Amino acid sequence: TVLLSSVTDPYQPLERKYELTRKILEQAVVNNTPISILTKSNLVLRDLDLLKQLDNCSVGISFSSSNDSIREIFEPRTSSVEQKFKALDEIKKSGVKTYAFLGPILPELTNIETLFERFSQIRTDLVMVENLNMKGTIFSSVINVIRENYPNLVDLYYHIQQKPDSYWNPIKSEIVTLSHKYQLPIKIYFDH
Repeated sequence: TVLLSSVTDPYQPLERKYELTRKILEQAVVNNTPISILTKSNLVLRDLDLLKQLDNCSVGISFSSSNDSIREIFEPRTSSVEQKFKALDEIKKSGVKTYAFLGPILPELTNIETLFERFSQIRTDLVMVENLNMKGTIFSSVINVIRENYPNLVDLYYHIQQKPDSYWNPIKSEIVTLSHKYQLPIKIYFDH
């Protein structure tokens, strides 16, 4: 399966002009290549005609919050939360397999249950979950954004950096509980 894509979004704003992802999908249709797409953009809907032609295709939409003001801080220039939900719903209704990618989970900022409730309403096929990676140089980027926008959370994020299990274990337990409550299968990545 070809993943479009795990490191950079295949539907960045320039995709509207250059259509590189669309050209890849056109070739995938010709060769019946299994495709999985992960994006933060509702531009994926433009290519739904091609996605429906693939025998093996799944589309995931990434969420780190259910709140647009938080999304704008951490994911500028991405589709709004509501646009993401609508895209996921439309893709699901078209018959293409869907997944919601919940991550990174931002302590005190990601409303996990609100997201699970919406994923359940859409009846997405899977919820993939990723914790907040605080290793290496990532932490300095995260803490700078927290310091600037949520100064009341600075101490919490430093504590999490030192003791990641103190953050992750309760969240993982909550995710398992919500998976059962909303009858959504989950897959957890980068478990500590």
